Amino acid sequence: MLNTSIFAKIINTINKKIDLIKNSSLIEKNLKISKKIYNSASSNKTISSAFTVLLLTASVLPTVYAGSLTGETSGVTKVFNVYFDNEYIGTVKNKDFAKRIINEKLKENQEQNENYNFTVANDIKIVSENVFTPVYNEKQVKEKIGKAIEVKVVTYNIIVDGKSIVHLTSEEEAHQALEEIKSKFVSSKTLEQASQMKKANVKKLQVGESRVVDVAFYEEIAIEKAEAPASDVKSVNDATSILIKGTKRPVPYSVVDGDSLGTIAEKFNLRTRDLLTLNPGITENTLLQIGQKLNVSAVKPFVNVIVKKEEVRKVSVPYATQYKSDPTIFKGTTKVIQEGIDGEKIVDYAIIVVNNKTKSIKAVSQDVTKQSTPKIIARGTKEVPSRGTGNLAWPASGGYVSSKMGYRWGRFHKGIDIAGPSSLNIKAADNGTVTFAGWDGNYGNKVVINHNNGMKTVYAHLSSISVYDGQVVQRGQSIGIMGSTGDSTGTHLHFEVYKNGSVVNPMLEL
Repeated sequence: MLNTSIFAKIINTINKKIDLIKNSSLIEKNLKISKKIYNSASSNKTISSAFTVLLLTASVLPTVYAGSLTGETSGVTKVFNVYFDNEYIGTVKNKDFAKRIINEKLKENQEQNENYNFTVANDIKIVSENVFTPVYNEKQVKEKIGKAIEVKVVTYNIIVDGKSIVHLTSEEEAHQALEEIKSKFVSSKTLEQASQMKKANVKKLQVGESRVVDVAFYEEIAIEKAEAPASDVKSVNDATSILIKGTKRPVPYSVVDGDSLGTIAEKFNLRTRDLLTLNPGITENTLLQIGQKLNVSAVKPFVNVIVKKEEVRKVSVPYATQYKSDPTIFKGTTKVIQEGIDGEKIVDYAIIVVNNKTKSIKAVSQDVTKQSTPKIIARGTKEVPSRGTGNLAWPASGGYVSSKMGYRWGRFHKGIDIAGPSSLNIKAADNGTVTFAGWDGNYGNKVVINHNNGMKTVYAHLSSISVYDGQVVQRGQSIGIMGSTGDSTGTHLHFEVYKNGSVVNPMLEL
């Protein structure tokens, strides 16, 4: 049997030759076969030496044929294998062959639209290799690249809160689109002034002045270089419109009194079935509860412009009203002791406006320039006696009796009519309690006062009433205004007097 040391020497010789032409994949394959044979022969003593040598010779000779052991590498050719998106598509003679095909495709797209900067989106790799018998398929490579190549435009993508929204051809256009959105809410001049606010010391605002201190987006905005199909690239105007108009997105809604699925859907321009789709937990038979949260679809812009302003205003400071008890005037009545005067203060406001809608106004500082003067009102604490004196006062401000008590026009006139006063103010004839104050048919507006001493007085045809049922009044207190309501021949007071439930002639009691 052949000594295994001989095999080791053979393998060592082969390895030296392999180093000379190691780029050949065929050599590497045969080397692996040789080593496998050697390992098998070393472990199996029954394999004949002649068979082992034959196998080794067969595995090595196809590889190491050029120059035998002379070290020469003639007959090896360098070729270029083309991989398209990690898939082998063929072999070419010149490494620039694939590049020329790609450049032709880019040139074709560039000629169609000079405004775009095109690039290839595919991953194309060209790997060189040394082989003994090269096989080229350049036509196949050209056809496959031509059909599968994906040409895209180099773009600058506007990212809103981490989400890609719109592609533009340059970074300058992306910034221009964002600035144009801001200019829809403030003028270009205001934008420039706001940008200068952070760079220089600015003068203090005077009363009545305001200025914009910052214009920004509510969302986090980024501009990133990207690639996109030409159909996805937008103009500045289109990008601006897309960012402002936004898209329909689910928003929460709280059910209020009177809501139904139909009215909610109509409010947000939805169909009822759309509303049900947005809210899987409800059906057409669901009884909605006030305060219940529903999802509705509403158009929301991708970006919101926040305008921060500061403004200085002169603001009125309303006077306070103070009350003091006064035992000299009757309870239920008041008297102004001192009129109130408003004060003034200068206030600096921080104002936040989002998409032209004021969201908050906050006072950041204030300086009172004029103190207010409180209004002081005395409140009577003196108890009003509800029992009359028995001596009735004339219930009007002067005037005369235009019609006496007695029969007239075929019926009994229960009281007297007083007309032609110097003032239309009607007064209580004595202390007492109001037992009626309101409308009473032919009497019109009527007040009845119980004097709690067996006497009762009635005041009718008033144009207005200034007392209420249950109120305690004092003699001479205003209870209403003379008028001509109810069944009346003109402006006058109809006045009746009762004693112990029976009507009496008022002229005998006044």
